[in-house]
Amino acid sequence: MNEEVKEKSEEKPIEAAEEFAETIDPGLSEAELQRIRHEAIEKAKKAKHAWVAKGRGILLCTSCEFPHRAFIDQNKVLVGIEPDGTPILQ
Repeated sequence: MNEEVKEKSEEKPIEAAEEFAETIDPGLSEAELQRIRHEAIEKAKKAKHAWVAKGRGILLCTSCEFPHRAFIDQNKVLVGIEPDGTPILQ
């Protein structure tokens, strides 16, 4: 049993970035990955969120393709939304 523990401790740790790259983009070239990443960033910059208050301290976006939320101070209240999608809190 001690030999097994010793063998595992001597193994070289896998870098997180290497492991991530191997599992997330098999078959994609670096140029394709950069293009996809750039398109996603540009799309996020242009997104206008439609925030709705759900309970105390939670804002939920109802306009985006993938649901997401933001947590705010429980003493704040959503009173409106700016034209660019920024929530107005009071």
